[in-house]
Amino acid sequence: MTLSQRSPQVVLTEGTVIGSVEKLPNGSFYYVYRDIPFAEPPVGKLRFEDPIPLTKFPENILDCKKERDVSIHKDFITSNLIGSEDCLHLNVYSPVSPDDVANADKLAVLVFIHGGAFAFGSSNSEYYSPEYLVQENVVVVTLNYRLRVLGFLCLPEAGISGNAGLKDQLVALKWVHKSISNFGGDVNNVTLFGGSSGGAAVGLHMLSEKSRKYFHKAICQGGTSLDEWLIQPDPIGKSKKLAELLGFKGGSQVETLVMIGYNSAEGIGVLSSKYESLHVYERDLSRIIPRSLSESPTEWESQKLAAEIRKFYFDGQPITEKLLNEMVKLQGDYHFAISSNLFAEIHFRKQPNSKHVKADRSEMSTSTRVAKKMCRMWTNFAKYGSPTPANDKSLSIKWDPVKPTKDGEKFILEYLEIDDEFWMRTDPDKDRIEFWRKLYQKWNGSFIRPKL
Repeated sequence: MTLSQRSPQVVLTEGTVIGSVEKLPNGSFYYVYRDIPFAEPPVGKLRFEDPIPLTKFPENILDCKKERDVSIHKDFITSNLIGSEDCLHLNVYSPVSPDDVANADKLAVLVFIHGGAFAFGSSNSEYYSPEYLVQENVVVVTLNYRLRVLGFLCLPEAGISGNAGLKDQLVALKWVHKSISNFGGDVNNVTLFGGSSGGAAVGLHMLSEKSRKYFHKAICQGGTSLDEWLIQPDPIGKSKKLAELLGFKGGSQVETLVMIGYNSAEGIGVLSSKYESLHVYERDLSRIIPRSLSESPTEWESQKLAAEIRKFYFDGQPITEKLLNEMVKLQGDYHFAISSNLFAEIHFRKQPNSKHVKADRSEMSTSTRVAKKMCRMWTNFAKYGSPTPANDKSLSIKWDPVKPTKDGEKFILEYLEIDDEFWMRTDPDKDRIEFWRKLYQKWNGSFIRPKL
């Protein structure tokens, strides 16, 4: 029986996993291990509790050819309730055969955190498929974590400390640190990356001393730790309200190489859920004032800020369907662009020795050629700390790092614009970001002094 016809097996401390052999787009084989459990099922007495690392699989030899349940949530497309509470699994995709692991060079590892507003989504194949990354000779890990109330309920007086979903991610990172070498991965070269709320989670792990020891580089795609929607307002009050409805009563700085990016029309995804609420924004545009600009403005301040926003984005006109493109820009800036630019500038001014921090602004494209080039850059960053290293002659462009900026100097954000072709540019969405920069200067004294 040939290697491509049999099931690969990897021995771990918890037991043995059996995966499958599949083909990459270039025809090479790779080895897939789906839904490996990394923590005790968070059910029963463990519901809402911090995750407990798994010490033994339910079976000595665990079949990991098929995907298991994801975290229970309402599907974004169908609105059907899917998944289960037993969801703490991860997937490993490796180009290295178990037979060759002992003698092969260890490969860079990319660990992916999925997005979905911490409310929906999963790392399973219906959302994400890593073939083009694995094809660049890296090991990819994707993980599931608890969502919504099961992952982010906070009620300290009841012993629920909150952020269980983020703690699930940390336990998965610890599993990678302990076990990824068995799949051909380099435990000393791990890149943590994610999209949307997954990118925001990456930013939070960058801030945590407990997390930072388990990864070496980071990529924040369409989300950072400064995003407006990241912090849950009144978590304890919401927890008590939920209990009533259910019938119950009663750091030090460490330099990290990081890439930061967002899409040019990022607001489309947000607007899809707000399209029917245009009249709400027309009646009260102050609801879109960033809290990092003004936490609790007076009514007069709110109206003044709202008038400035209306004048800049809508030329002072009423907000109607005719101005949807302008609303997409506003929603994209509010939810993603402002925080991405803030994150980039704060990072550079506070960590001036970081040489490879990048900001990218990706244009929409379905081109396989563009996707392959992006995967090449992402995996180069994971391997070498640079998306366009000098030894890679397949790329025709050099992605320059943002230059460190001292206090008092003007900050210039160099970035790579990704469309059908790639170009180095400076200051993405310059006019719009400059509008917000002036507002932050006026209200906070500086763009990089967000009220958090």
